[in-house]
Order: sequence, then structure tokens, then C-alpha cells
Amino acid sequence: MSVTNGFRQLSSETLSALKADASAFEAVCRNYDDPSYLEMDKVGYELLFILDPASVEFDNPDAATPFPGITDVLSGGTTIHEKIDLGYGPAKIVCDESLRKSIQEIDALTLEQFTEMAMGNEILPEVLMCELDESIIQDYHWPYLQSLAAFLREAIDQDLAVIRY
Repeated sequence: MSVTNGFRQLSSETLSALKADASAFEAVCRNYDDPSYLEMDKVGYELLFILDPASVEFDNPDAATPFPGITDVLSGGTTIHEKIDLGYGPAKIVCDESLRKSIQEIDALTLEQFTEMAMGNEILPEVLMCELDESIIQDYHWPYLQSLAAFLREAIDQDLAVIRY
């Protein structure tokens, strides 16, 4: 079993059927070649450190969340099939409101703002286990954030559910 980090789009009918059949759900989730799956490498969790460092500061659970929509997309949601661990835990359904809000937040963010946030983050070099420079943020993290926004827009436009795992 490999550790995955990604998102999948599902029609409401498919999602409903898969909620009722755990083994079919797991088979669909493990089909990483399907175009309805967006591979996020490890960047999904790294984006949390950049956009919402307070979400990983366990000593300050009441800290303000500057990007609540994208934080919910990257870490929230309602669990599906609690006992099916897909690498970082079970899959979660992301609510439509969070999808819409996250797109607004990403659209309002410039590359310069994003880079500045990342470069000012004290935890990120430790998470990445390397010295932080702008190119890793701009050439790796930013494109993944943009591909996630496009994926979420497509899901909203096609009235698809999004699950994260």
C-alpha cells in the first residue's frame, strides 16, 4: 500500500452507491490512473503549513484561520468508511460551501503573496526538510495549488462531489 494524498470527483449517484459498498469504495479510491483523481503528492499537507500554520499549531487550537475554505478542503470534511485507511487515513467528503470558498480564496491570492507567506513560515523548512527558497514555492507548491483550484472549479461546474484522501 502506498501513501496517497489527493482528491477525487464523484457524481452524487456514484458517491451514494460507494457509501453503501466499502470494498467498491476502496477499489475506486485506489484507482489512481482515473482522470477523476487529482494527485497532490505531499503538497496537500504542505499547503496547510503555508496557508494556515495555525491549523498545525496544536498548542493554539483557537488561532484565526486566514483561509477557512482552503483549510477545510485540505484537512476537513466528513469521513466515509472510517475503517478504510487510504494512506493518510480515511477519505472525507468536502462540503460544497468549502469548495466554493476555497476557490474564492485561491483566486484572491497572488503568487507574490503566496511566496511571501511561505518564505515567512518558520515551520515549513522543517516540514520540507530542506532550506527554503522561492523557487520551490513558485515551481512546486504554487502550481499544485492552481491545479487544485481548477479541479475544484470543474467539480462545481459539473455538480460533482469531492472527496479528499
